[in-house]
Amino acid sequence: MKHVTGFIAAALMFGSALAQQVAPDLLIKNVTKDVLDIVSKDQDIQNGNTAKAIALVEAKVLPDFDFQRITALALGKEWRNATPDQQSALTSEFRTLLVRTYSCNDYIKIID
Repeated sequence: MKHVTGFIAAALMFGSALAQQVAPDLLIKNVTKDVLDIVSKDQDIQNGNTAKAIALVEAKVLPDFDFQRITALALGKEWRNATPDQQSALTSEFRTLLVRTYSCNDYIKIID
């Protein structure tokens, strides 16, 4: 359960949450509550089913984050030097990196 919460917190550090005019703190509270409720009832996720954890993150967490902005912030001034195709590829890969980092069993072991 901690790995999902860790992902949410990390994503917030790198970018801004987008939701339908919901205050960021309320958005995080609601998303975290929803995700933790699901995780507490899902034995597969609790037992380290990474695919299921990733699917949960994809469905409940990722829609609320602007990964292009997160990637641009992570790259800093180098973002402007990238072509639109490179920016798109970087955004996709950075999104994948964050999802895998915070959904993998190795990360779970580190934070437990």
